[in-house]
Amino acid sequence: MKNITFITSFFDSPYHADRAPYNEQLFKVLSKVYDVNIVRPVAWTDLMRTRRRRGIDIKETWYRDRISYPIYLYPPKVFIQAYGILYFLSLIPTLLSRRKVPDLIYTTWAYPDAYGAMILAKYYRRPYIVRVHGSDINILARRSDLQNKILKVLQGSAKIISPSNDLKNKMVELGVPCDRIEVVYSGVDLDRFCPMDRQAAEAKLNLASKKRIIYVGNLKAAKGVFDFVGAVRILMDKGVHLEAMIIGKGEAEAALRSEIDHAGLSANVHIVGAVAHSMLPVWINAADCLCLPSYSEGVPNVLLEAMACRTNIVATNVGGIPEIVQYPEMCLVDPGNIKMLADKIEYAIRANQFVTIPSIVLEKYESLGEKITGIVENICRVQE
Repeated sequence: MKNITFITSFFDSPYHADRAPYNEQLFKVLSKVYDVNIVRPVAWTDLMRTRRRRGIDIKETWYRDRISYPIYLYPPKVFIQAYGILYFLSLIPTLLSRRKVPDLIYTTWAYPDAYGAMILAKYYRRPYIVRVHGSDINILARRSDLQNKILKVLQGSAKIISPSNDLKNKMVELGVPCDRIEVVYSGVDLDRFCPMDRQAAEAKLNLASKKRIIYVGNLKAAKGVFDFVGAVRILMDKGVHLEAMIIGKGEAEAALRSEIDHAGLSANVHIVGAVAHSMLPVWINAADCLCLPSYSEGVPNVLLEAMACRTNIVATNVGGIPEIVQYPEMCLVDPGNIKMLADKIEYAIRANQFVTIPSIVLEKYESLGEKITGIVENICRVQE
């Protein structure tokens, strides 16, 4: 059985609950085919910030004997050019303690995760696969001090997994060979994310029956959460009665609460905070519309999950989002266009039916795992 070592910060840890659940789902599927080991570096700043474990109970997970948590030391917000090397150095104690050399390394996020994994792969003389996300290519790869490092990672990989054609095209523009990149849309847990009775969903959350929109994501300006509040204000001024729920946490929470209070929306806009991923289908089914007005994206899993629940979406015309909806003009707006955002939300909640139909097949993680397995086998066959 081939050994695959997954190296990524996009995974659960004792300090991070529900961190990138799509990776956990994929790794679980692949663990049925391969000997899987997971290396999940934890930034020292996260340890200082949390001060105590408040995430998952590792003993209860399927990967409890397969994962390690090295400490990633780095100087916050400075010398980012050194983060890749420092990430690699954080891997050394864990990898040296393991006698088995991996047949292949799978890493996600182009920098610093994939950069550190690249150095390790060169040391082992093994191939590596990079799964990009969105902002690592849309934002980090545009930085003059990081572009060459990220390009080196991508060009040295055996294969790059891209969640959208948009990201693939951007990597090709950077100088990555087109045939090195495989577009594989994210999987969806279709057993969990599926339509459920609206009243049952509301009852489970102790919510009254009313028109409702939700935002799910990081609370920061780049995700458009302030535009979301602005659109709600426009709708309230028009006399559209609704409830807006903001699910997530982030750096802008205090400013967001102030904005909501200043706009006089406290009775209608509620910050729920982070919710367990297992409860997210209930929240989505209790809503008429899920809104994500980001300024930069790959393909957000939450949009796929909402469409799997047959809940309408409104989002921005950025990244790979236009690729996943059948009629973009019905639900997508340019980032920052708050008036149009309000119009699209109003249409979505008044439709009383599912109108934002996906243009791609929403696949289970088992299907995604089969695709990744095929890619891994082709790479290993070439190496033999």
